[in-house]
Amino acid sequence: MKDIKKAVYDVGFHIVPSMSETEANEYFAEIVKKAEARGAEIILLEKPQLIDLAYTIRHHKRNVSGLYDSYAEGYMSSIKCEMPSKEITAFAKELSTDNNIVRALCIESVRNSVRSAAALASKLSQE
Repeated sequence: MKDIKKAVYDVGFHIVPSMSETEANEYFAEIVKKAEARGAEIILLEKPQLIDLAYTIRHHKRNVSGLYDSYAEGYMSSIKCEMPSKEITAFAKELSTDNNIVRALCIESVRNSVRSAAALASKLSQE
């Protein structure tokens, strides 16, 4: 039996702000299911939170020639997961071609960075 190479990834994305909070949470759940269908083991989920973006993002409407939307806010969400390395490129492309996603970023990470961030947050809250 061949071992499947896996890596830990941080997948961050902005969901379009035209959705309600409930719709954004339901859409986020669909994205998590898509990751799991690709063999992802979920480590940490950050559910959608509507935020002001640092700058306006001009978003090309996929499959609609020449049309753009501009967004100054979006529902920031992220998934930290361990996924087969052969699946991450397809998952990233799936997000980047989704009209309900303003922007997405997938980076390779490490599992224990969750503990480090939690430890830092704890330390800062005590100061």
